[in-house]
Amino acid sequence: MGGELVDWGGHTPTGAVPTVEGEAYDPVAAEWHTLPPSPIGNRYNASSVSAGGSLLVWGGVTPDGKMRADGDTFNIASGTWSPISDAPLSARDPAAAVWTGSEMIVWGRTFGKARLDGAAYDPSSDTWRMIAPAPFKINEATSVWTGSEMIVYGANLNGRNIADTRYAHGEAYDPSSDSWRAIGPFHLSPGSVAAAGTGEEMIAYDSPPLRSGSYDPATDSWTRLPDLPLARRKCHTYAGMAGDIVLAWYCGQAATFDPRASTWLAVRWPSSARYVTSLGQVSAGRVYAVMIAHDATNGSVKGLWAYKP
Repeated sequence: MGGELVDWGGHTPTGAVPTVEGEAYDPVAAEWHTLPPSPIGNRYNASSVSAGGSLLVWGGVTPDGKMRADGDTFNIASGTWSPISDAPLSARDPAAAVWTGSEMIVWGRTFGKARLDGAAYDPSSDTWRMIAPAPFKINEATSVWTGSEMIVYGANLNGRNIADTRYAHGEAYDPSSDSWRAIGPFHLSPGSVAAAGTGEEMIAYDSPPLRSGSYDPATDSWTRLPDLPLARRKCHTYAGMAGDIVLAWYCGQAATFDPRASTWLAVRWPSSARYVTSLGQVSAGRVYAVMIAHDATNGSVKGLWAYKP
């Protein structure tokens, strides 16, 4: 975002109190600096996207446990926040959010009762538009922008984290035609799956058994990739891009995928970064992933981590 990597919001190590804190990392100076508090206050599970030199945040959950339908824009150059106009959506913690180059699309709802509706926000005019409803619900989702479509991939889980489908599945939204399509099937676990977009394809993997595959939206087809070279455990999956490299973080372990070589490589990770509440969703060139790590004994914050390939 404007050459800096930004981490904002979240909650305390116990998950009890949402935070308003935010930090930005300058990869050139190798320095962190604190963002001013957002006027919308403490949030977790808010959607956030990088929009050129701005960070757009919307929705999420407040300290009183209520979901909200408001948002803010942070301008990295001026270091100031400004409000986003009222959205045509109900209050929620969106399941998917992407930046298309001109609009922020937010869709669905995480956890609880899944939703099929979504909306697109244009910061140049400070206006919203409703988008067409999706063909099916996904509330445990990862979202990817391909350059022409938003792909939402994951599963719809009930209160016991049991999916209503045998495998993870996905759907793609085309803003130019305001239409959705279901993407081709692939056998990844619906319990926890993460994906990242390279600009040409989507790389996805599951937990467990750490299978992976690449999805080509041009042909609506999948290619089976090698399993991740990590120890199989049971925890949440994260994925993102550091330049042209896919970064996967899983149970205190990390691996990278080079699309040109079609191989995964295990990455040495700080031993103190075992417990993570967020994997940064904004990259700055070849720098990615703000890690909020917690001590295994008392839950105290150990540090913020930036990954450089």
